[in-house]
Amino acid sequence: MSGYDAVFTRRSIRRYKAERISDEAVRTMLKAAMAAPSAHNVQPWEFVVVRERETLDQLAKVCKYWSMLRFADLAVAVLANLEGYPMEIGDYYVQDCAACTQNMLVAAAGLGVGGVWLGCYPTRENMEGVSGLLQLPGNVVPIAMTAFGIPDSERPPHDEYHDAKVHFEKY
Repeated sequence: MSGYDAVFTRRSIRRYKAERISDEAVRTMLKAAMAAPSAHNVQPWEFVVVRERETLDQLAKVCKYWSMLRFADLAVAVLANLEGYPMEIGDYYVQDCAACTQNMLVAAAGLGVGGVWLGCYPTRENMEGVSGLLQLPGNVVPIAMTAFGIPDSERPPHDEYHDAKVHFEKY
């Protein structure tokens, strides 16, 4: 599947088959995440891959919208490690981690893996829940949680383009 096709076939998938995602596919998804652009090329991202059922079930309780983690094959926490981060450039680590999260989701779609982006940052309760369960050090900020699994059904590509939302030169 081309990158173009992966962008348009990527959907938020919340229901999964009881099948395992290969380690090779997970590695490819993470490589795609780390290929994202980064302000000043700082690349503050780090990841925790969670496959243990007990931990996935505990993460599902962090936020009422994260219930699909109970059925996912795995989750990936996208983190910003602020150790040595040049704070004078601002909080671009949030954008950096958002870009790598999107890359990971698009790569997953290209591999036939379903995924959904679960909001974490800046909701304090979600961030504290993830930090506690994953034993994150104080300098590591959880930005996003993602659930992945083999989709239990096929969903058609979507077209969300609206001319009214596009402006040229000025608003």
